[in-house]
Amino acid sequence: MNPIVKQEASRWGLIMASVSVIFYLIAYLFSLKLFVSIGVPMIAVNIILLVLAIRSAREQMEGFIEFKDAFTTAFVANVIASLIGTAVVIVIFNVLDPSAADEIQKIVIEQRIYLAERLKVPEPQIEKMVEDLSSINDFTIANQVRGFFIGLLFSAAISAILAAFLKKNKPVIYE
Repeated sequence: MNPIVKQEASRWGLIMASVSVIFYLIAYLFSLKLFVSIGVPMIAVNIILLVLAIRSAREQMEGFIEFKDAFTTAFVANVIASLIGTAVVIVIFNVLDPSAADEIQKIVIEQRIYLAERLKVPEPQIEKMVEDLSSINDFTIANQVRGFFIGLLFSAAISAILAAFLKKNKPVIYE
C-alpha cells in the first residue's frame, strides 16, 4: 500500500471514529433518542470526511491520485472508523449498560407505531410489526459484528463512487 494512502487513511479513519464516538457518548449521556434519529446526518458527515481524506491524499501525491489509491484511502478510513465505532457500541450496550439497548428498542417501536398510525396501517399489521420488532436486539455482539460486515459493503460502494469522482490521473507527460 502506498505510504501516503496508508497515512491518510489511518489519520482520517481515526478522525471519523472520533466523531462517531463523540456522538455515541453524547447520545448515551444525554438522549438515547439521538441513536434513532441521527443516522442519515452521520452518513453525510462521514461522506464529507471521506472526501476530505481523498483530497488530502491527492494533495500529498502532487495533486494526482489514481482510482485505486483514492478507493483504498476511503475504504481503509471507513474500516478503521467502523471497527472503532462498532467496538464502542458493543461496550456501551453489552458491558456498561445493556438496558440502554432496550430503551432504544422502545423508542424505535414508538416511532414505528406513530408512523404506521399516520399512514393508516390496520391495527393487526401494527400489532404484528410491534411483535416482530420486539423480538430483535440490534445491539447484541453478533448483530453488531454482522452489521459491521454489511456496512463494509456499503463502505465499498461509497468509496468507489467517491474515488471515481475525485481521482485525478497524472498526464502522460509527467510519467
